[in-house]
Amino acid sequence: MIRDIDPDNIIIVGSAQWSRQPHNVTAAGLGQTNIACSWHGYVTWEHQNDWESSDADSWNTTVPVIVTEWGLGNNKNDGGLLDIYKSRGVINCFWSMSNIGGDEVKWSVLKETCNKISGWTAEDITENGAFILGKTKEWVNFYPVDLDVEPEDEVYTEFVEETGTLTYYYDDKIDTRTGVTELYIPGSIRFTGYNEKVLKGVIDPSMKNAPITSMRGMFEGGFNSETFKIQDLKKMTSIVGLENLNTSIVTDMNGMFSGCESLTALDLSSFDTKNVTNFAYMFMGCTGLQIVDVNSFDISNATDMRGMFSSCWELTTICCSNDWSNCQADTYIMFSGCKKLVGDKGTVFDNNTLDKTYARPDGGTSAPGYFTADTMTGIKKVQDVQKVQGVQESIYNLSGQRVNKPVQKGLYIINGKKMMVK
Repeated sequence: MIRDIDPDNIIIVGSAQWSRQPHNVTAAGLGQTNIACSWHGYVTWEHQNDWESSDADSWNTTVPVIVTEWGLGNNKNDGGLLDIYKSRGVINCFWSMSNIGGDEVKWSVLKETCNKISGWTAEDITENGAFILGKTKEWVNFYPVDLDVEPEDEVYTEFVEETGTLTYYYDDKIDTRTGVTELYIPGSIRFTGYNEKVLKGVIDPSMKNAPITSMRGMFEGGFNSETFKIQDLKKMTSIVGLENLNTSIVTDMNGMFSGCESLTALDLSSFDTKNVTNFAYMFMGCTGLQIVDVNSFDISNATDMRGMFSSCWELTTICCSNDWSNCQADTYIMFSGCKKLVGDKGTVFDNNTLDKTYARPDGGTSAPGYFTADTMTGIKKVQDVQKVQGVQESIYNLSGQRVNKPVQKGLYIINGKKMMVK
């Protein structure tokens, strides 16, 4: 039954006579791997003699054994067990480490008066404990075990209201952050009370190591049943560091940017989506999005792409040189509401063609498509900086930030078209 749930982890099987006969339960592991048998023994009752029997010659050779419980009593004598464990390479657990007092004192390495969980001194350890620790020092590089639980790396966000910045981290420093922090649990309700205060998203370099398989709703806070509102990041104008996202094992990107109304451009050329099956509603409701680069997207395993670009009212350009029109995924209303979408050969949005049919590079009238066979960094038009500065148009840099005029030479998005200002 355990193997149906977990195929790999070690299963320790008990044995007869209070787990003192591991050789008699070997049939439990037939046909299985990573099975070990348990042995319990106490020197006080001379259980160490079990290891002198002829049957014991096979222990931890043909029969894997883990000593899950053994103890001394109060006699300062290990009965030779430590040498046996050492010579046979047996994993063993000593009973006990406790300060509960009473009869337990004669078994424990710690005194009843000890309240420490690490850094023990001679005053904290019983005579029994001093003996066992002294013995183990003879054959291992012993140092006191620190039982303080080390914090684990986690994926979480920090929101700093002063700057309006929401940052994704993957580290063990969540307790040191001074902003509002939340664990990232895909699909959960997040950003309560501050979703409309987020102006900028940041992906910290630590996220390169995040082993997450789902990025569902990463920038969409979910539906709050108390306020009856979706907690979208409506005012977030840019996301910096998207190249720091580890997407190589991700399978789910459902609604990843859904509802990010103020984003105007997304360069996702660093994404590795070979394992993604669910792209549904990934950009749904990004009503200000004008250009998105999905050239790197591998959709070979995709099964759900419904509404992927739906309600992207300002979307004019999807940079993609790959043909998605033959994919096996469900693409229902994939382009619904993309009324400004134009392929690079002039194919305009057709309200009767909302699925994968035109999800390909534009081939003109003979093979119409909604895609532009280019990248966001491709040069579409060259303008003199003086001309651009003299025109009152919507101008954005590649981080998605709106600017009044180009402050330096380089690539800009002007009225949804890529232009190199020279």
